[in-house]
Amino acid sequence: MTLYIHPPGSIGRTVFETDCRLFSQLADSEWAHDNIDKRLLIMLTTGLLNRSLNLEKYLIAALGQEWTFLHPVQVGQTLYCHYEVQLLKEQKKVYQIGIQLFAEQVKVADGRWTVMFKQLIH
Repeated sequence: MTLYIHPPGSIGRTVFETDCRLFSQLADSEWAHDNIDKRLLIMLTTGLLNRSLNLEKYLIAALGQEWTFLHPVQVGQTLYCHYEVQLLKEQKKVYQIGIQLFAEQVKVADGRWTVMFKQLIH
């Protein structure tokens, strides 16, 4: 059962060069200037989801995630996240979040997270 579908394009986040530099320092890795690290894209997507699902308040655990990256993302592009939340196990409050990540108008990644929340969401 699909519980919530986020309206397309309503929350966006532009990727800045500073994001890439700070992430490369934290990850102790080199920043390839031709595209954005996929791990950084996952972190930015988490931030987008947090702004609408309030993950900080409700998330207990991320039980798993799968990603398929379709196109590279460049500095200066704005990311948008479309998602739907489906209840998998009501008693344990386990949900699956299907995610489509867009840069401008191009879908750049598909993701699927399995998460546990503190309470059922409506």
